[in-house]
Amino acid sequence: MTISSTAISSCQDCISNFCDGKGIFQEYGIKSVTSYEWPKKGLSLDLLVKQLDQNYQLSGRNNYEKNVELKLLLSNEIQNSKLDLYDTAKWIISSWGGIPKLSKSTHNYIQSVVDQKYPKKLDGVASYSKLFAMFYPEKFAIYDARVAVSLNIIQLLSEEDDALFFPYLSGRNKVTGYQKTNQGFSRMPEFSRKQISETSKKLWHTISRESVYPLYNQILNSVCSTKKLNVYDVEMLLFSKAEDLVRQIRKHSKFQNLDWTRIPD
Repeated sequence: MTISSTAISSCQDCISNFCDGKGIFQEYGIKSVTSYEWPKKGLSLDLLVKQLDQNYQLSGRNNYEKNVELKLLLSNEIQNSKLDLYDTAKWIISSWGGIPKLSKSTHNYIQSVVDQKYPKKLDGVASYSKLFAMFYPEKFAIYDARVAVSLNIIQLLSEEDDALFFPYLSGRNKVTGYQKTNQGFSRMPEFSRKQISETSKKLWHTISRESVYPLYNQILNSVCSTKKLNVYDVEMLLFSKAEDLVRQIRKHSKFQNLDWTRIPD
């Protein structure tokens, strides 16, 4: 499936405006990425890295700086063959990433990352994209449930005529989407791919599942090249502002009449 270059360009413009804090996105902007918090619960990042190596110590002044430092540190250690890849991958996905159950495909994910070749399916992307982003943080970004929500809302709020629909992933956040309780933005029927395509004035383009992660990285790298930004900063901005974007679209005049009961107050 070939994606329209117009739709790709429109999506890039939306993300650029979001990073610039332009127009409807004036409360955001790349500088606000310093509010990034991860992990959101459990052990602090300082304690988590000690599980990986007792000698690791992060000097960042805040959670954002520590996570950037961590990515650059692990990337360097991995490139210099100083870490066991499986143990490191397990730590990235489960301890740092918060995904308790490791996939049976983890060895395959590691090989894909080492070869810098995308897996041919979207299933497992929340796990394997974490490996890509940690191994090569300046080239690849994490694609998870919150990022998908942010990408679609940014386009819904923008004025461009074309848009790319990014498939939602299962998440555990009651604002952005929690499958177990059927709460959150991504669980609202009005924002499903089918409903958006039928009701929006924009022309929404569907991305084949095997193309989602490669195209996402292509778009982010293009934006970062043009704006002279870091891929990991844009990804962390998309992640950290997902809940704010849900609250913003809920208040927007075009969407106020929808049934928002799936979003907790």
